[in-house]
Amino acid sequence: MDNESTFVAPEGVYTVIDEHKPPPNFTPFGGPALFPTKVSSVVVSFPATKQGSSPGFVQLLGGNKDIKKANGSKEDGVSLSSSDTPDEADQPNSTQEHVAGNPSVSQEPHTLFSPIPNVSGKKKPATRPKHNMRTTSSTFINRIQTAEGLVKTLQSKQGEVTFLFYNLSKSWLWIEAGSKAKDALSRITFSHHPTCHDVNTSTASPEHLDVIIGFNSGDLVWLDPVTSRLHIKFPMHRNGTIIVYDKERDDGVFVPQDPVGKSLDSNGTSTSEDGSQKEWDPTDSIFVTMPPWHPVSSGGGLSNNGKPDKEKTAKNPVSHWRVSRRSIVDFVFSPDVKYVGAISEDGCLRVIDALAEQLIDCYASYFGSLTCIAWSHDGRFILTGGQDDLLTIFSPWEQRVVARCQGHSSFVSALAFDDLRCDGRTYRFGSVGEDNKLILIKNIEGEILTAISFSPRSILTSTKVGHIKLWIRPLALRSRTKMGRVADIDPLT
Repeated sequence: MDNESTFVAPEGVYTVIDEHKPPPNFTPFGGPALFPTKVSSVVVSFPATKQGSSPGFVQLLGGNKDIKKANGSKEDGVSLSSSDTPDEADQPNSTQEHVAGNPSVSQEPHTLFSPIPNVSGKKKPATRPKHNMRTTSSTFINRIQTAEGLVKTLQSKQGEVTFLFYNLSKSWLWIEAGSKAKDALSRITFSHHPTCHDVNTSTASPEHLDVIIGFNSGDLVWLDPVTSRLHIKFPMHRNGTIIVYDKERDDGVFVPQDPVGKSLDSNGTSTSEDGSQKEWDPTDSIFVTMPPWHPVSSGGGLSNNGKPDKEKTAKNPVSHWRVSRRSIVDFVFSPDVKYVGAISEDGCLRVIDALAEQLIDCYASYFGSLTCIAWSHDGRFILTGGQDDLLTIFSPWEQRVVARCQGHSSFVSALAFDDLRCDGRTYRFGSVGEDNKLILIKNIEGEILTAISFSPRSILTSTKVGHIKLWIRPLALRSRTKMGRVADIDPLT
């Protein structure tokens, strides 16, 4: 029964219900697609006013449902990520519960992700991108195309709407899943090639979307396609660096230190115990350069008399990590946002304590560079793919390699855990590669797959040339996802 629109898995048949494919004569602005297409999704809850009379595509994805105002339920205008279930989204994490119930939270020391101290006592509105995309004089943007009547289109939305985002050549596109419109909601063409992007599912709402786009030039752009505003950062990331930013801060003047011939010990010095200079070993530590406004060195930006210190006013970047001598390929946060898993072209997976800014562990690939990474929803396992054609499962807490999985015959392009099929005993994950395979499910002939993500009701894939497919889960499986719970799902056989 397998073909280009369906494939059979143990739990049933997956079917393509939405497809976005560049036309045969399509010539992208900015030349050919030198970098593979990456795709992501977000579900935005619009105020539900009036139900449609006939079920359609949106109902298949769970849209147009009345949002019940029960205890712990979410208000209209709050989004769910492509990997969140409704129950999981309603549960605050343990860190938030601890802070809310701790009266002495203001006395805790400032950490890397601590908010900027509010000295005035007035509630500060959330920071938004500064510049209007249509009136900016920046040469970084070449062309902006938006759908006709975009504002009215968004205002007419009801219930849950799934938005897709992907890059194609020098363009970045925003589309609606299941829409019959031929044109994208928004298409922005840049002077450089977008290579990666991420959507903030915590702040996404009908009024704004926070999107960060990275480019092959090493630059970053923070934009809101709903309000057509953006903020361009030109950090020019050096090879092997991870830079921490805070969108609530302005940019400051900062020059990172050069780790060549230096190594940091626990006190932040660059000499060994006998006073001699040591060679920095990227498999043993990360080289941290702290700006003057860093939480550790600034004491929260306050002087001795409790007044703001202008020299230590919180700015960007928050911190600068030199992780490897080779380029960073990808990184991912742990579910509790306390640790970072980073992979680089030197073939190493590094587990970093983000709050302490220290390297916890380092693992090497079987062969070649690592190309993609994912962290399981319960935090137990890290999954990587690489040029060794293998999927490797790591247990960061047991500090060991759990398994190396075969199946691909070429480089692994992307991977993801299927949270709907993970119950703490068994774990389902999918991967796509340059061998045109979607493992462990389907082999798609002739198209190099470059991205995959799972949601409670569908699977999203893309090819190198921008062919997007949304696969609906089997009806039998979707009917068993009661209130987003996964406990009733049998393990894979």
